[in-house]
Amino acid sequence: MGLSKLPDSGKFSESLIAAGFQQSRFDYAVFTWTKGTSSIYLMIYVHDILIMGNDEVAIKGFKQYLHSTFHIKDLGLPKYFLGIEIARSYQGISLSQRKFALEIISKAGLSVCKLAIIPIEQNVKLTIVDYDAGISQETDPVLEDPSVHAQAEVVSHERCTESDYATCPMSRRSTTGLCIKLGDYLLSWKTKKQPTVSLSSAEAEYQAMAKTTCEMVWLRGLLRDLGV
Repeated sequence: MGLSKLPDSGKFSESLIAAGFQQSRFDYAVFTWTKGTSSIYLMIYVHDILIMGNDEVAIKGFKQYLHSTFHIKDLGLPKYFLGIEIARSYQGISLSQRKFALEIISKAGLSVCKLAIIPIEQNVKLTIVDYDAGISQETDPVLEDPSVHAQAEVVSHERCTESDYATCPMSRRSTTGLCIKLGDYLLSWKTKKQPTVSLSSAEAEYQAMAKTTCEMVWLRGLLRDLGV
């Protein structure tokens, strides 16, 4: 696994395809190469690439190919990538966003705030005016928009989706909440205001299901490209 400086993206993609890589149809920044039991996976982000695989010899040969084709710099084993800390042990690889979360808390000026299991009372729907008034009274602020509130109800082992109806007291828009698992592992989770005002709770539920379905189609296709 390694990080390298990325050359021109168009030329780089062409060189990967010429080397036998397949570009994912569900995420154009992901490339895969498979030969027998050997696999190499590439993820591109801006000027960096993340190289993963199960065959050290194949990865080493691929890096030599990149060095002979482009001017790149191998940064070695990654420790921090896209806000995710990467730690290794004999038991496997551990991914954590603790450092990223602490940086957000620090930038928001909340490093000295007291920890709370539930930062605000449940089911409270505040407007921005109410929220600002609470801050001025030196109450503990929260890191999320307090006008957004959603609860997730487990629908099946693979996916959870739920919506509320006209939760926001200002825009009257509903909120969609979803999470998708692969076995016991959480892959994707989102909470977002719906783009339009729903005329009924049923319409809000359908919007939530449509959003979850789109997310599942994308994840299933991406996992299939990765050989899962």
